[in-house]
Parts: sequence; structure tokens; C-alpha cells
Amino acid sequence: MKHLRTRVRLRKSTVPTQAPAPDQTQTGTDAHQAFRRWKDRPAHPEPHPQAPPPAQTLLDELRPAPPSPGPTAQALRLLAQDAAARASALLASRPLPATDDPLQDAARLLADPSHRPFLEHAAAQLGLSTLHLRDLALAYEYGGSANVEATLWPLAADTEALAHAETSIQPHRPAPLATLASQDNRLMDEAARVQLRLGADGRWYPFTDWHGTWRPAPGHSADPATAYQAARRALR
Repeated sequence: MKHLRTRVRLRKSTVPTQAPAPDQTQTGTDAHQAFRRWKDRPAHPEPHPQAPPPAQTLLDELRPAPPSPGPTAQALRLLAQDAAARASALLASRPLPATDDPLQDAARLLADPSHRPFLEHAAAQLGLSTLHLRDLALAYEYGGSANVEATLWPLAADTEALAHAETSIQPHRPAPLATLASQDNRLMDEAARVQLRLGADGRWYPFTDWHGTWRPAPGHSADPATAYQAARRALR
């Protein structure tokens, strides 16, 4: 019995240790091999986005050009753009000038400096001189439709409002003893080359003497003294 136990111990010590068998149910791809295949994949060119075709309007297809003396294709394009802008303003509930006066509408359009190339054509259509229509465009640029109205014709004004304006501007006059003249809504300081016009909206609009013509100047105000000082700055 003792001899048997000794043989068993010797047998255990001589049996080589074997590594456990791999799990035969494991499936999948080796991570290193997968990364190597991804890294060595063939390169494909990136697709380039195609630019959208340029927008075209019916005005671009006018062949031949509209006959004289009607508006040119460029002028029609301007009117179409203005109509679109006004429609957008209506949809956004923004106020629009309510007028059917063609002079007011022309002044509004030409107040944009980019539209000045149409000045001569518009003046011919309206029967005005180019300088007169330019003044109306400046009036709209500086003060809107009320300034255009004050530029076009005299308006009725309260004598007390004119008297108040005379008193307000007196400290700012370069020649305080020179004569002040007033007529309708207009207060003129000819020695200073300044004129103020009271608009229908209750604001005073400044004008300056330009070679014998009163031209609109920026700086309208409800205070006549402020408008007078703005006209003096415009002269300088």
C-alpha cells in the first residue's frame, strides 16, 4: 500500500502542465486585423456640392427691351424689388407711407443712393428738372414724406408757432439784427442763408440757400432752435 502511494505521487509530478484549451464557441474578428483593414481601405473622392442655378426672373427674358418712353428693364426690375420689399413690410406689420402721389413715390425710391442712376429718367417722366427731383429725394432721405410736402409747396401755419420759432432761434443767429421774414409755414433768415419750414407733422425742417435755391438739409426737429442749428452746421 505504501508502495502504491509513492508511485501515484511520482506520476502526478511527471505529468506536464497543459494550457487550457481556447473557448471553441468564441466568434468574431481580431481587433488589430480589423483596424488594419480599415486603415488600408482605398480612398474615395469627397462629393462636391453643386451650386444652385442662378435665379432668373421674367425681366431677364425681355427681348427686345421695352419700347420708349416706357420704363427700361432695369427700372422695371427696381419696381419689382420695391414691390417685394413693401409686401415683406406689410407681412411683418411694419408701417408704410400711405400716399398715391407719384412725386412722393419717386422721392421715396430715389432717396436710396443706389437708385440715383434713375434720377434723370424719372425727372423726364414726371416733367421736372433733375435738380428739383434731386431735392425731393434729399427731402425724403432727411425727413420722409412730410419733408417732401414742405419742399413742394407752402403750407398753412399758426402765427403763434412762427412767433415762437422767431424767439427760439434769435440767440443762435449770426446776425441778430438782420431781418427775419415769414410767409405761410416758412421762416427765413436770408442773412444767415437759413430757412425753416413747419411740416404738417409739427416738425421744423431746415433748408439752406444753394445758389439762390433753398435745398433741404438734415436735422429736422420739433424744436425750431435745434433745426436752425442743424442748418447752420450743414452750411459749414
